[in-house]
Amino acid sequence: REREKKRAHFRLFQMAQSAESFQAYLDRTGAGLLLEDAFAQLLALNDVARCNGAEFLATYFKGARRGHHVLQRPFTFIAQCALNRRSLLALLQQACAQINANGQMLSAADYHQILCFLCPDFPYDLVLATARAVLVEDSLDCQMLFADFFNSFQVQFYFEQYLGVVASKVLVAGGCSKDELLAKLETLHAAPVCAQPSLAAVTTALLNVKQIDSIPALVASLGRCELVRSEIGVATIPVA
Repeated sequence: REREKKRAHFRLFQMAQSAESFQAYLDRTGAGLLLEDAFAQLLALNDVARCNGAEFLATYFKGARRGHHVLQRPFTFIAQCALNRRSLLALLQQACAQINANGQMLSAADYHQILCFLCPDFPYDLVLATARAVLVEDSLDCQMLFADFFNSFQVQFYFEQYLGVVASKVLVAGGCSKDELLAKLETLHAAPVCAQPSLAAVTTALLNVKQIDSIPALVASLGRCELVRSEIGVATIPVA
């Protein structure tokens, strides 16, 4: 009987550990946010009583695997987790595939218009920030190849929260050293945000950077780093 009791306690311990691991998985991947969104959509149906819940959830997550769950959704939803940000980047790539194939050049306003088809309230300032990183000394009205725009935009958008912190806390004095950036990264690592992008690749990339004078310079530098683009996980666009 004592042995059976110990076995029962061990099974309960295993179940508790599994529950913790599952919750950690939901937090790390953003799957918990997707579950909340899926159930919210299910409950919002006019005739939810007649709806097959299992089929609805299966369809939702099939769409989420393709990134379709972020299509035409508010920016606040898309910015909630790394998975959603990555999904929007993949949709942008698909939307601009022909533009890229033709080598067509578009302005920041043009790219913003395309983004608004995917996310109606997408902030124009993120597109302008990307244009500053790509065009450097040129006017922000100049046109850009999609490859040039996308490789910087994915860094600007995916690591938006980190770049905002760096801009407000580190670069306010007009420039910062690599050591200052790495110190800030350590602070952010110590207080990770649920389901937000990992900064490991950024930390590694900064080891090869001596001085950062501005956010556009930082974005341009990270946009050229294959390790950072691999962290984002969206296929790299070759630059001609």
